[in-house]
Amino acid sequence: MIRMRRLFLHDMGRKLLALALAVTTWWFVNDQITVTRTESFGLAVTDTPSPASGRSLTVLLPDGWVLTEPALGSDIEIAFEGERGRLDSILASGLGAFYDPEDDLLRLVAPSPETTNQTVQVALEDLKWNVPDAAAAVFEDRTDKIDLTFELEDSLVVDLDPAMLHLKGEVNPNFELRASQVSLKPSQATFTGSFSRVQMLERRLEEWQALEVKEPLLFFLESVDVEGETSSVTASVSLSSSWASHIHMDPPSVLATLPVLQKLPDPVEFDMGEPVLTRRVAGTEDWEWSGDPLGLWRLSFDPLPDFRPPDDVDEVWIRENLMFFVDLEPLAGIDDLTEQDLPLRWAYIGEDRPDQMNDALRLEPVGSANATVKMKRIQEE
Repeated sequence: MIRMRRLFLHDMGRKLLALALAVTTWWFVNDQITVTRTESFGLAVTDTPSPASGRSLTVLLPDGWVLTEPALGSDIEIAFEGERGRLDSILASGLGAFYDPEDDLLRLVAPSPETTNQTVQVALEDLKWNVPDAAAAVFEDRTDKIDLTFELEDSLVVDLDPAMLHLKGEVNPNFELRASQVSLKPSQATFTGSFSRVQMLERRLEEWQALEVKEPLLFFLESVDVEGETSSVTASVSLSSSWASHIHMDPPSVLATLPVLQKLPDPVEFDMGEPVLTRRVAGTEDWEWSGDPLGLWRLSFDPLPDFRPPDDVDEVWIRENLMFFVDLEPLAGIDDLTEQDLPLRWAYIGEDRPDQMNDALRLEPVGSANATVKMKRIQEE
């Protein structure tokens, strides 16, 4: 035990000094070691020259061109090499770069003016760094380059058809989506992006227009969720994510209105029976219904906007809410005829929303049924 104590405590001052020198030497040498570090810089574009922000590579878009590769928002990996200590200090300073490609593009495109895309190789030292002295020290004598691909800008004006919408889910089983009444506002949009993408979009839309039965464009606009809906749906619809990263839509979104209304009752067929004779004015006293059957008729409802159909539409409902009649006034003054056909008329006499009912109700004869009533003159014996 005593030996161990002497081993550690004997000449303690010199031992501590040696330890301090060793730590100092390690710290100094460690900072001088050359290391390589790879850092990520977010790719962004701008329309006006602006200082670069930290950890980003900002590209100024030339007029009429768009950046296609790498994709916007992606990270560009840049390798840094230098003394560990100095490199730590440089990277901690919020290093960022800015690049104006106009001159390089003009130089590359000049030999082939018809080209629609061009790749520019940019040396790291040619970028405009926000900490130029630090960047110069790190990238001196470096041959690394970043590939940036630019493409000519193109645009396409599209008439938006409600049939383009992709709907997710189904409305409530007791309701129906009136597809013929779906609307998009505005009904036209301009799509701007790289030449190849806009051309691709145009081809896809032409193929869709050529279809006899239009199917929703799954790739084009965002889907609208209608699952379980019992009322009309209004949604702001933008370009789908698969296209939004390559093409810009103006306006950025359109307003979709999808009428969801209670299902219309199934058509009801019924025997017309005897009509009511009305407006029996002077000169019509000797006319009566011939008794010829009017046959089978069908009642249905037109799908008018915001129309809520009645419940339990059957023959009983028809007899309680509708009157079928013949206007006798046209017979006044007819002396030389014993028979005359008059149109069968109808009127809604119920109390539930008469204006809507009169607009929505549709009555029509079935098969050989008559839409006119044969009237006969009563012969004096």
